[in-house]
Amino acid sequence: AGDFDELEGVLRVVRETGVRMQVGHNRRVAPAVRQTIEVLEKHRRNPVSPEWRWNREGPDRPPLEGKEQTMVLLRINDDFWSWKKWAFEYGALVNEMTHFADLACCFIPSRPTRVSTGGGTKSNHVVTVEFADSSLATIFASAFGSFGYPKELVEIYTRGAAIVLDHL
Repeated sequence: AGDFDELEGVLRVVRETGVRMQVGHNRRVAPAVRQTIEVLEKHRRNPVSPEWRWNREGPDRPPLEGKEQTMVLLRINDDFWSWKKWAFEYGALVNEMTHFADLACCFIPSRPTRVSTGGGTKSNHVVTVEFADSSLATIFASAFGSFGYPKELVEIYTRGAAIVLDHL
């Protein structure tokens, strides 16, 4: 749909006909995301510590809570000057957040259990998604950035690895 009036029309037809509808989550099929998922899954299967890491405790290392968690940070730098008029009415949280929540779920193979938000609904906001395996994803979105800087950045931390996907 090009605007919310069109979307409401689509939803009306869906309700009346029983036709199935879904949001087209496009980021999960981007080549860079597919490659990042491959690297992440390979590391999960066989975590390799870098040679330069200094293991102070060796085999006597005490257990640390959360060592199996995955932490994901998605940073969105948007430029409100590029928004269409209708986007100002509903805002980026309504328009875009489903895509970033879906992207976080691509990197964390666990069920989301809790979502918390802070900030506004139209522009600057932070969304935190907690998962059943205690992993976390934080989505930091600003509408007052600049397209002179990369729009999207993903950082993934898990099992001794930092995987960064810049300018998705």
